[in-house]
Amino acid sequence: MTLLCGIDIGGTKIAIGLGDREGNILAQDRILVDPDKSAQELLAEVSLRLGELASGRSFSGVGVGVPGPLDTEAGLILNAVNLPGWADLPIRDILQDSLKVPVLIENDANAAAMGEFLFGAGRGVRDMVYVTVSTGIGGGVITDGKLLRGVRGSAGEVGHMTILPDGPLCNCGNHGCFEALASGTAIARRAREGLEKGEKSSLRGQKISTFSISNAVRAGDPFARRIWEESIFYLACGIGNIIAVLAPQRIVIGGGVANVGDLLFLPLREELKKRVCVAPLEKIEVVPAKNVNDAGLLGALAVACGVSS
Repeated sequence: MTLLCGIDIGGTKIAIGLGDREGNILAQDRILVDPDKSAQELLAEVSLRLGELASGRSFSGVGVGVPGPLDTEAGLILNAVNLPGWADLPIRDILQDSLKVPVLIENDANAAAMGEFLFGAGRGVRDMVYVTVSTGIGGGVITDGKLLRGVRGSAGEVGHMTILPDGPLCNCGNHGCFEALASGTAIARRAREGLEKGEKSSLRGQKISTFSISNAVRAGDPFARRIWEESIFYLACGIGNIIAVLAPQRIVIGGGVANVGDLLFLPLREELKKRVCVAPLEKIEVVPAKNVNDAGLLGALAVACGVSS
């Protein structure tokens, strides 16, 4: 069996794992990102831990999911907001020198899209859009079985479509982005703002999150339901725009917000019926991701599959 290695790099932790070309994770580990360590020191630790994880077994290639922007052809991290000191880092060459096997890097959202396409809810279709709704909103586009990269790999940034030109400020510097209106962070922000204005709700005194809001909706809280319905509306605006432009066979939604299940997907599909007018919505599936918990690592393994494909 040919072993592959996946590395998913995040702002607080790095997930590493060994798996096969069918997406089976055979061994995995986590490394906390120590802000006092340089990128080179952390990558040296990654290489060391991978050797321990392999226990003498060899692997034929490595896939790395990294927050962008990247230059995938040159193997560079151009900038990493959540990883100070990683800008202009030749991560591919560093890992290839230490691991002595081919390495491919990919934007983390694109990698997760590839993981769902190969190993998860995207199986069986040729055109798919992956949307992760969590702290932010990211995405990846698969068209005719291939990842759509665009200029310098910047395609698929669905979270930064403008939904409300005069809407709240987004971290990207624009106003009214999909992410600023419909991410888990945005949903919680609107709930907090309402409570600060004196809205009556069972949420008062709780830690406000998508999880607590969805529980309050299920319990019949009118304020929580209003926040949730507004969020569904914004999600349908963004996903409706994606459908209008790309008309994929399947839209796969991942991230923490997708974990609420039918409370999200049933009203979202109904709202999409009101918003999608030009594409045959009955032929487009909107489904939860299969690999919510291991999306990053499986995405990195999917990238590794490209080493020898």
